[in-house]
Amino acid sequence: MQSTPIRSFHIAAGCTPERATNVAKVRKGINGAQRLSLAPSAYPVLSYRAENRSNKQRLGDNHTALVLHMGLLDIFRWSRKATTILPTDIVVFLVGPSGSGKSWLLSILLEMAKTRIPVNKGQKPGTTKVYAERCHFEGLQSDIVLVDTPSFYTYEGPNAEKTVKKWIGSNYQKPEGAGILYMHNIASNRLDPNLEVSRHFSAFRRTFPPNLAPSAVHVVPTIALGAILSAERIDTSMTELRRQADNIGASMLGAPFDGRPETAWDVVQELLSEVLRYAN
Repeated sequence: MQSTPIRSFHIAAGCTPERATNVAKVRKGINGAQRLSLAPSAYPVLSYRAENRSNKQRLGDNHTALVLHMGLLDIFRWSRKATTILPTDIVVFLVGPSGSGKSWLLSILLEMAKTRIPVNKGQKPGTTKVYAERCHFEGLQSDIVLVDTPSFYTYEGPNAEKTVKKWIGSNYQKPEGAGILYMHNIASNRLDPNLEVSRHFSAFRRTFPPNLAPSAVHVVPTIALGAILSAERIDTSMTELRRQADNIGASMLGAPFDGRPETAWDVVQELLSEVLRYAN
């Protein structure tokens, strides 16, 4: 498929989600050159609201699956810090290298609940502990627990694999369902073996007891604030990331995450649809 002729992609440093409202919409600059700005409509995320009627007929009596197709952002009511995973919970783990946007995504997901999450803007690992937030939704019998994890294969401590394994051993029991949102900054060094999706995925799965590790994985490409990428670099990086996602059997968002709460929760919904398919 022929790609849109875009010259560059630029997210300014300090850009807020409100400013980053349109990715993948081509506009002409003063000099007539085409540039990529942010447009949510270009994201190939399932349109759950539009498919409500057919999904209700298809899902039948599966209450959790039925409510998930109503639009999570519309029914999100509150969140609070979680210390224990319950058998009725649906768990979403945020996994990925340092600087990939895990804490950034979590902060956007919790924006409506006015929950402040520290976001790392430097190169050092920003998340050194496991942090879990319980989210409650009107009409949904299960809470969704978002779990931010420290990065594996960083060049300085602490030992993330040991940290996550300890948290899993102390707080985790088999929930109703669980999945992984794997974050990856496509502006990062493609030649660094420590950024390979399979390495982080394998390290994360090793922190679980046998048969408890989540199987559903959705890869979310991001671009670091301030990064300027050519259209060729974006296309090459996305193709390589999709190859790595295929290698671990993961699905993938078709364009870099735009920083909008609507897109963030749609990404969670897409993952949870996969989680329910694994559960069934």
